[in-house]
Amino acid sequence: MDAMWDWNITDGKVEWFGDIDTMLGYDTGEFPRTIEAWKKAIHPDDHDRVLAAVDQHLHAQTPYIEEYRVVLKNSGLRYWTDRGIALRDGGGAAIRMIGACTDITERKQSEKTLKESEEKYHALLDHAVDGIIISDLEGTFLEANQKMVELLGLSREELLGMKFTDIHPKEELERVMGVFQAMVERKAYSCNDTRVLRKDGRIVPVDITGTLIEYAGKKVMQGIFRDITERKQAEETLRKIYDELEFRVQERTVQLSEAYKALQREMEERKRAEDRLRQTQKMKAIGTLAGGIAHDFNNILAGIMGFTEMVMDDTDPASPEYRRLELALKGAHRGRDLVRQILTFSRQAEYEQKPVALGDIVEEGLKLMRPLLPATTQIRSTLPSGGDTVMADPAQMHQVLMNLCTNGIQAMGKRGGVLEISVAREHVRKDGRTTASGMRPGDYATLTVRDTGCGMGPETVERIFDPFFTTKAHGEGTGLGLSVVHGIVKSHGGFIRVESEPGKGSSFSIYLPRIERHEAAADEESSATGGRECILFVDDEDLLVELNNERLSQLGYDVVGTTSSLEALKVFRKEPWRFNLVITDYTMPDMTGVELARRLLQARSDIPIILCTGYNDDISPEKAKKAGIREFLLKPQSKRELDQAIRRILDGKTE
Repeated sequence: MDAMWDWNITDGKVEWFGDIDTMLGYDTGEFPRTIEAWKKAIHPDDHDRVLAAVDQHLHAQTPYIEEYRVVLKNSGLRYWTDRGIALRDGGGAAIRMIGACTDITERKQSEKTLKESEEKYHALLDHAVDGIIISDLEGTFLEANQKMVELLGLSREELLGMKFTDIHPKEELERVMGVFQAMVERKAYSCNDTRVLRKDGRIVPVDITGTLIEYAGKKVMQGIFRDITERKQAEETLRKIYDELEFRVQERTVQLSEAYKALQREMEERKRAEDRLRQTQKMKAIGTLAGGIAHDFNNILAGIMGFTEMVMDDTDPASPEYRRLELALKGAHRGRDLVRQILTFSRQAEYEQKPVALGDIVEEGLKLMRPLLPATTQIRSTLPSGGDTVMADPAQMHQVLMNLCTNGIQAMGKRGGVLEISVAREHVRKDGRTTASGMRPGDYATLTVRDTGCGMGPETVERIFDPFFTTKAHGEGTGLGLSVVHGIVKSHGGFIRVESEPGKGSSFSIYLPRIERHEAAADEESSATGGRECILFVDDEDLLVELNNERLSQLGYDVVGTTSSLEALKVFRKEPWRFNLVITDYTMPDMTGVELARRLLQARSDIPIILCTGYNDDISPEKAKKAGIREFLLKPQSKRELDQAIRRILDGKTE
């Protein structure tokens, strides 16, 4: 929609030509025809910028064209583009200003959708297992994913603008360019068993497939580069084995027998590798099962905790019954913590590094491990009171701790021993001696796991981080634990030091760069405060609807509860301005919590929403925030935790 305007600067009146009332959500002729009314309609965050641009045009005769938001009569928002020019008297003073405004909200939404689509496309590219290059039809690189960056040892910035001819050895150019041209003509091509040149000069064998695709509105080539180094090495190994066997057959029958025995050993190793793979798949299935049960179990715990709290509110704190209820609630809390610990180890979500206290990770991990330890194993732990914050993924740090402790327990065997776990701080000086190769000066938090087991010699220490290397008997270990530890620590920018002697046990020390962590001042009350607002509560579990209806009503809230997402939407649409907040479960029939939130926000864009879930891989705090949801809570919550979340939102304390 468009509207023309004519502003008489001397008296402040504005003549509008077009559907300005509809553009601002007013009835025909309702919007005031004054410059002050227009200024008031400008969004507060854009107000000063727009008026400054108008003033600059009036005094400096600079072009006036601005994009800004306007606030509709019903408090909704729209985007406008505004253009204008001043009419001046003989002395050059502006006496009138005329112009036109255009509603560009749909364009803005389209731009946002396009941006989200591009971000999703780039995310898919960067999670591909093969290198991917997008180039124009002249062979110039327009885009590259992270795997391609790693394959060539170049940064993304270095790759963009290069050509196919820049990444291949000279002897490969004629073949590659010939196939590339064939691709342009035939829309697809493959170039197997060729080579690319890394930045460090190393040659990497690859298979390449290419396809013509649409990208940014034009025809481009998508090339997929698969690193076949391992395959080539395997082929070379098999070729050598074949040549050796052939030679031995020709020489002596006895040597053929030895070759046959070597082949048997190889088959046994392959069988062990298959057993390891099956074990890995089994553990993954267990993790999936744990996540599946968590949702229902957390709903059960929510009911137990909620109704126990309500009974405690009506019980004399000095009575024996109150103490028994406290113990029951404590047990429910332990059950909730146990579920969250299990989910930490079994989750399938992407890893996310964030500031965490290393000591807290160890303390939480030990709670889960203690019941599983042999009676012959004694654990000693030393944890700091602070200053051990690092950028890390909690689940991966749990895995590091679990793998190191498991390795120590297995090293001590049936006779047992002492497993010492400590977290400390260490400063590496610039002129001092570093603990590990490549370690830079600075502050580190260290995790050390020390056992009193059999220990290792130097030749074993050199190989302990190799995948599938193990000193244990068949069936006692996969040889993957320490390899996984090494990979996780390196991905966190950390270092590992190993100290061991035969018969004297082993010590593994993990060094992670330490960061400063500024704790936010606690601004939440220790007890629930309640309020008088109206809350719409939605959960397909009638037990939880009844529970929260009662306990939120006790806190003073006006609660409307329902077990149907469709019914909730109907109730909200009937009286959208009645409600101050909506609390909804994620997993529900007919409509998920996220879909319900989307439709509620369509009906009223400023309604605050809290999303609750027992456990689900499909939703995360980040995804919920993108959907317009204010807060993301894991079930079960206590009455105090839920009320604090409600007050944070209703009192405007969230980001």
